[in-house]
Amino acid sequence: MITVAYYALVNPSTFSMDTAKATWIKVDDVGDGTDLAFDHVEILRYAVKRLRAKVEYTTVAFGLLPDEFTLSQLQSVYESILNKKMDEANFRRKIRSIESITETGRTQENVSHRPAKMYRLLSSIGDPINMLCHSCQLNARRVGVDHDD
Repeated sequence: MITVAYYALVNPSTFSMDTAKATWIKVDDVGDGTDLAFDHVEILRYAVKRLRAKVEYTTVAFGLLPDEFTLSQLQSVYESILNKKMDEANFRRKIRSIESITETGRTQENVSHRPAKMYRLLSSIGDPINMLCHSCQLNARRVGVDHDD
């Protein structure tokens, strides 16, 4: 048997499923071979490993955000993909240091707290950036991630 696997980031708020049997589950909730057939758990884990490496050196995570977003929304996306809590101050400092986002001059609307500044991506989804780590190129190669995929 040969298995071909593709993965895609899908924003649940803009995606609808027409089948009654399909449900959203957290990828980390998939069991050790009991929830999926054959070697599909291993394939899924490898896809997650590739995605987690890719978010460290590309803008791929921005595909899960609206065109204008807050830094809190961006941090939430990164924390969800990487499955780890990040220090807010360090995350914001790092994000502001990259040249791939810019302030829009607008703030959040209809919130009960102080409105946050809105940002937008300057480059295209998937473009390379040095986002979250100093050794991203090494990490990407270690998990078998090609920069062109």
